[in-house]
Amino acid sequence: MTDTVYKNNNQRRDNMNFKRTLFGLLGGVVLMLVALVTKSEAQIWMEFTVNIENRIYQPLVGGQAIPRSNFVDLSSNSVNPDDGVTRTAIPLGFEIEYDGQRFDRIFVSINGFCSFDGRYIVNDPFTLFTPTNGPNLTLAPFFGDHYYRAPGIDTRDVQDLQGRPFSATTIRWRQNAATSDPKGLNRRSFVVEWEDLNINYHFDPDDVDNPFSPNRQAQAPSIGSFQVWIFEADPNNIPSKKGTIEFHYGTVGPVVKLSGASVGIEDEPAVPNGRTTWINAVTFAQTGDQVLARTDRRYTNDWPPSGLPGRIFVFDTDSSAGVPGWGDGDATLTQIDPSVPPNVRADQRLFVTMADVIRILRHQARQNVDFSTAVNRHGYHGDVNHNGRFYWSTSNYNNTGDSILLGQVQQYKVFWPIKHTNENLPFPNDNTFNGFLFDADEFDAGLIMEYLAAKLPVLPWLFGKVVPSMAASDVVLGENAIVTGKRVKIPVTLNGYNSGPLGIKLRVAEGTKILEVYTPEMNDHRQSLAVAGESVVSIAGAGQFEPGDVVATIVVEANGNGDVVFENVVFNEKEIGLKKFNIHGTANIHGTAVGTTGDLTISNPFPNPMNVNANATITFDYRVPTDGQVQIRVFDMLGKEIATILDTELRSGTYSAEWNGRDASGAQVNAGVYMLRVEAAGRSGVTRVQVVR
Repeated sequence: MTDTVYKNNNQRRDNMNFKRTLFGLLGGVVLMLVALVTKSEAQIWMEFTVNIENRIYQPLVGGQAIPRSNFVDLSSNSVNPDDGVTRTAIPLGFEIEYDGQRFDRIFVSINGFCSFDGRYIVNDPFTLFTPTNGPNLTLAPFFGDHYYRAPGIDTRDVQDLQGRPFSATTIRWRQNAATSDPKGLNRRSFVVEWEDLNINYHFDPDDVDNPFSPNRQAQAPSIGSFQVWIFEADPNNIPSKKGTIEFHYGTVGPVVKLSGASVGIEDEPAVPNGRTTWINAVTFAQTGDQVLARTDRRYTNDWPPSGLPGRIFVFDTDSSAGVPGWGDGDATLTQIDPSVPPNVRADQRLFVTMADVIRILRHQARQNVDFSTAVNRHGYHGDVNHNGRFYWSTSNYNNTGDSILLGQVQQYKVFWPIKHTNENLPFPNDNTFNGFLFDADEFDAGLIMEYLAAKLPVLPWLFGKVVPSMAASDVVLGENAIVTGKRVKIPVTLNGYNSGPLGIKLRVAEGTKILEVYTPEMNDHRQSLAVAGESVVSIAGAGQFEPGDVVATIVVEANGNGDVVFENVVFNEKEIGLKKFNIHGTANIHGTAVGTTGDLTISNPFPNPMNVNANATITFDYRVPTDGQVQIRVFDMLGKEIATILDTELRSGTYSAEWNGRDASGAQVNAGVYMLRVEAAGRSGVTRVQVVR
């Protein structure tokens, strides 16, 4: 028979001087932001790029042959020469980082792929490019429906139905000692070779790609040889465990089906029932497009898949490393810079910058930034107070039932370990999925700002949670807002003092539109930064904030009823809940209406501020919606009661009252901010006044 290659064309408040400590850092922030990736990408996309290099195929000499009997089914553990996988994992001889995880062994499948993850019985090459179904953590030099032939062992492997003898297959592996590789690096390697594998063996020569042809049968001449090489990371780049992966191609034929196999690498879902991503080597060989190779699903059509004999696929890495360092603040992963000597890399001041703060805020504001929550990635490093570990599960956190709710996998956030100095404790027993994720929020960003200002001695592990002297427990919205039509400029202030790190997140409800957010100019005492997304504003600050100090200003557009609704407010990692006010004068705090018709209100304090040295008196209005006991009291910003202005029964209506700036003993109060609070019928209203001297 004439040699034939069958193809197809189916492309299928200490005085902290921020000016001194932060201005130099901020100078580079704008430039660094330009370099931030605006598209969130999967792990292997960040780790690998595919290229083609010239390399003559070298058959493997020596090594360890894998007997046919070692390829088995998963369920029965019986020998499976068609789709079997090795009984046990094969040691690489070194560690390699892949998909943000580290592996030192691998499983081999007869069907032309290896997996770091486990044993997969599958002969459908289309699953490599199917995000929700197929083998995971896969290296596939030629993934198809293949067969391990052993003529001297199995009489079925002697000849095909046309009398053509089957070639004996050999699948072997070898660990290689450190030698100079093609890149000039002295490093170890590991290789798997499929030699004379009966590839895509079952087909009709006259109708190659018809799976329903009645003439489909085993074809003995359809054989091929290929290899996967795994190189350890550059030993000169000590923090990195990212190595190099290569696919090498030998000979095929004389009669062979090439079409329909897949070639590339794939990761695993970040969560159960999630989606995988891949890099398609065939797509790159045909188009040269790295981006298209991440989404395209075309399959082999020629041999070698790399285009020409003597060419191989090389999956190179950027040499960046996920260095174990939970909570060191390095959310931009700059510590993996190999130019920094290992003996000084531990000094995190070399790599924690304001760019880490910006990246965390942008991530929390739901902007599409490069921010992975996998182990050793951005969230892992950025969670400096070690409370953001969480996982996704398909069973309840206590293993009592299924956590699928309305078709969605539920997320469980585990604040663990709880204020413990040993970050290396094992995972909880109720971990139903081995992929813990990590996250960093606005408060973590505030802690980093404190560290950069030399107000925290060290990151990462902060003994307990570092929360220096925080009297403030909530944010204040709606006061002193400036309304222009439906556009509202809202200062964000606090209901008390805050010395140290600060983190605020505000999520608007549907109908309220975020237009922009900005922060006041940095001064010697405090600094804040903010980022706005479509529905979330993320704010971080550090330093000394007094009541009335503007942390940030949010500009929003009210809904059709004039309401500005924040469906959830988080202050220093504590959920506050709903906040709402109306541009026509209404307000709503924690769901309790203040200022609507018929409700209890207190408003219009004047003069404000009040100068007690001038014996001034501040007057204000209040409205009582029902007959009953009414009480008006004055509190300082620490919640201490200063004076009682009124405590009597009143009929419903609108009244005026005054306060002379004195406490219950008649002494003038100190300068500062005070709260006037009216209470009646189980409801309350509050307004803020300032006293000066």
